Amino acid sequence: MVSLAGIIAQRMHSPRSVRNYHAQSDYHNAVDLMSYFFASPVLEANLEFLSVWVKSKFEHHIYAWRCVEAVALLEKKQLSGAELKEVILNEIQTQMAMRQQRAAAS
Repeated sequence: MVSLAGIIAQRMHSPRSVRNYHAQSDYHNAVDLMSYFFASPVLEANLEFLSVWVKSKFEHHIYAWRCVEAVALLEKKQLSGAELKEVILNEIQTQMAMRQQRAAAS
């Protein structure tokens, strides 16, 4: 999932910026890892499933998308490592508080 997340995030953020070669090594890493568990065509089906699953996480879980955006800013040197850590910790705390509120309401 991690190997697929980068290119999926880039496609979601700026589809026109994506080139076939951008995630080539990440894709090969995902295929190499999954080939220990699956053979073709099951491997391709599982890669497609994971791609859809990761995209849905980004679309439906805003905290995950905010963390991805923060990592992108870090890579562009527009955010420090400490600031990235703060963003991620804040998102985790927010998510945990929301879960506690839902549990208390049930």
